[in-house]
Amino acid sequence: MNEAETRAEHIDPALKAAGWGVVEGSRILREYRITLGRLEGLGRRAKEVKADYILVYRNHKLAVIEAKAWDESLTEGVAQAKNYSDKLEIRYAYSTNGREIYGMDIREGKEGVIEEYPTPEELWNRTFAEANAWRDRFAAVPFEDKGGYFQARYYQDLAIERVMEAIAADKSRTPTVTSSPIRPTTLFPRFPRMRFNGSSLTKFARKARSPRTPASSSPSSRPS
Repeated sequence: MNEAETRAEHIDPALKAAGWGVVEGSRILREYRITLGRLEGLGRRAKEVKADYILVYRNHKLAVIEAKAWDESLTEGVAQAKNYSDKLEIRYAYSTNGREIYGMDIREGKEGVIEEYPTPEELWNRTFAEANAWRDRFAAVPFEDKGGYFQARYYQDLAIERVMEAIAADKSRTPTVTSSPIRPTTLFPRFPRMRFNGSSLTKFARKARSPRTPASSSPSSRPS
């Protein structure tokens, strides 16, 4: 059984049984593109980096899953899953061959075989142990990508998440590090129905940016 068949016949049903894509507010992003691939010169790029699955609940990416074929080792995808989790700053990662599931809590350094995938609500509560009214308000607002036209890069998504978390925590500054400016045009689509003063959010975005150094402003230092 190849990987595509394993996904269709075993992994997808297991995720559905746990409520992913079924529970309101939950989504499964398949073949999620993380990077376009590094530029190699002469108009060529390296292979795109894609995660097999990203589990999303209440507009937050909560887990990454690396899938392998039925007859491959359970831990074959562990290194990839951890790598994607690190890039996307997602706490939970899973590797599976359809027969078993290997779960990893990157923050706590705990990992091992698990019986089933956690439900959306379980994973949300593990990720955000402390309740926060502002986070709940942000979570209720979907990211407007203009029908797929607006696609932020992964590091821009992370910068936006840091700004939102800082607002939720009532901080005036957040240690956001990105080689690209956090432009208001990138932030505003995330807050389409929230009542913010535009100029205030613009100032906050500027404060959220770390000082740029000559090295960080060079094209070669920008994440792919």
